[in-house]
Amino acid sequence: MVDTRGLKRRYRTMPFLQVNGTRLHYERTGAGDPLVLVHGSWVDSGVWEAVLPTLARSFDVVSYDRRGHSRSSCPPGEGSIRDDVEDLAGLIELLGLSPACVAGASLGGSITLRLAAARPELVRSAAVHEPPLFDLLKSEDADWPELAELRLRLAAVATWRRATWKAGPDCTSIGWRQRTAAGRASTPASVECSWPMP
Repeated sequence: MVDTRGLKRRYRTMPFLQVNGTRLHYERTGAGDPLVLVHGSWVDSGVWEAVLPTLARSFDVVSYDRRGHSRSSCPPGEGSIRDDVEDLAGLIELLGLSPACVAGASLGGSITLRLAAARPELVRSAAVHEPPLFDLLKSEDADWPELAELRLRLAAVATWRRATWKAGPDCTSIGWRQRTAAGRASTPASVECSWPMP
């Protein structure tokens, strides 16, 4: 295992930044070309912890908690993917990272692709892992009846998730994981899913 203790002490920062009316928590470590990591839903920037030491050897790495996740604020009302894209653009601009390499997983991948399309001047390169791009498959609904069921399940999970969000400390992925520590057993019957809940 590589000893990264000195690197973390020297380069690692964990501040907050006000972006589009939302207080975003971010971590910055390493040196080199800028690389921004965008997490998916129901998790936070902690999902990148295992790869941060390696990436920090070659990049100025910024990982952040998206709005409504973990240490970032949970603004009133329903957020949208557009809000997430605007937050990512603002983060890149305010930290002076443009153009940045951007990597996203799950919904973070969709956010990354949308940013690259909307604001190409901010993105040097994009890497995505399993972005949920169901809108691209709308014309396939007749051929894939499972998509309609999947959309209903995802909508039910999203509705249930929004109902669990509250202002304050409970509006965190960590708090949500603690409240759902029993896993699928704590999921409402109407939201029962075939995949394990976090």
